[in-house]
Formats: sequence, structure tokens, C-alpha cells
Amino acid sequence: PDISNFFFTAIAESLEKVLRESGYHLVLCNTDEDLDIERQNIALLNAQLVSGMVIAPTTHNFNYRGLFKDEKFPLLFIDRETNQFMCDTVVVDGMSATKQATSFLIEKGHSKIGYIKGLAGLSTSYDRFQGYVEALQEHGIEVDHSLVYCGDSHRESGYELCCELLKNNEVTAMYVSNNLMAVGAMQCLADQDVKIPEQMAIIGFDDYNWATITNPPLSTIKQPTGEIGATAARLIVKRIENPDAPYKKHVFAAEFIQRKSC
Repeated sequence: PDISNFFFTAIAESLEKVLRESGYHLVLCNTDEDLDIERQNIALLNAQLVSGMVIAPTTHNFNYRGLFKDEKFPLLFIDRETNQFMCDTVVVDGMSATKQATSFLIEKGHSKIGYIKGLAGLSTSYDRFQGYVEALQEHGIEVDHSLVYCGDSHRESGYELCCELLKNNEVTAMYVSNNLMAVGAMQCLADQDVKIPEQMAIIGFDDYNWATITNPPLSTIKQPTGEIGATAARLIVKRIENPDAPYKKHVFAAEFIQRKSC
């Protein structure tokens, strides 16, 4: 969906390595979260007679199988799910990790917790938000939808929505459900001289080296990007070799990494 996003480039790197070891080459297409571009890319790859496709879909509600003449064409969804189950899938349990992180904020005394969502229509956005909702409900806190903002998963969106959240003086913590938006939110807090975590606690999603060198270091949800890509590569190779095998869904756990931002 977005090769500027560290998460997807890390997955592509591990995908390429394992595929190469199995005698395959990786052809990478960027959709920029646009379904029309995604369809064009799929048509292009089909025309090149590729052996299989690994797709991080731009939406959960689309008939991807309808784009392939062969109903058994080797297809795998990665990171995001759709309402179809006619392919292998490799995803991360973002719901449980978000629930854990939100519960941590609540137990630290925060009750007004802002939430910056990723793109609507993605399974990851839905799952992570459900984790936030469940944590609030289990602690007897009513979900305040005025504290929930939907972004576009880019840094600029995180910056703008963080600025909006800061207008609510009751908010003492925020959860940013995408790594690029977390960068934007941290920049907004720095520009407005908001002290972290004294004035605003913040937790982001995805863990990279830059998260440890921010001031203060950012608490995040860590996803096993290397294992995600490698597992997807092995599964798609198996699917190419045995198109009639039962479909598999592999769910990785995510880990809440506590640092000094909350």
C-alpha cells in the first residue's frame, strides 16, 4: 500500500529474501492505498504471468478473486484481511496489543484518551480500534467518540489530528494506531511545547529504531515484521506447489513496548 511506510518495506525485504532462496523473484507494486491503482497493478502482474501474488489489500470489502480467471491462482493476503476466505492469510493480532496498551494508560490514571485511527475500511483499523473500545469498557469508561479521529495513515494526518486533540484540554493521553501518524503526532507535540508524558502521554504503533531516539523514547506496539514477511513467502511458495491444499491463516502476536512517553 505505501512503500514510504517502514512496516511495509521491512516486510518486503523479508519476503524477497525467502522467495529468492526458493528460486523466485519479487516484483513490488505500490498502490498508495488506492483501489483503482491496486486493480491496475494486479492486471499488470497477471499479464506478466507471475506465479503468485501477496497483497496487502486496500479494502476489506472487494472481490479480489474476481480479478483472476483461475479460481485457484496462488493468492495470499498479508497484514490485512478481507471478507473473502479463499486464500491464505498472514496477519497480526493488533486488537489484543491495543487493548493492553490502552489498559496501561487507564491504570496510570488516564480516563480521557484520544485515539487516532488509520484508514477506514481496513481490517487493521477496525481491530485496533476494537481493542481501544474493549479496554475502556472493561474499565467502566464510556467511549467518547469526540476523542476519536480518523486519519489517512500518513505523517501529515497524524500531525493535524494531534493538533485537533490538543484543543480538548481534558485529554491527557493519546494512542496513535499507525507508525507514520505517530511521527506526525510527536512532531506536533514538540512544536507546541507539550511535555511528554507530563502533559500528554502517547503510545504509537510499530516499533523502529527511531522510536528509541525520540525525546522521550516512544512507547509502541511491536510487530514481528521479519517473521510476517518470511511466513508469507513460505506459504505462497507452498500454495504455488500445491494449489489444492487447505487455506491457512497465520496470526502473529504483537507486543506492547513501554518506554518513557507514557
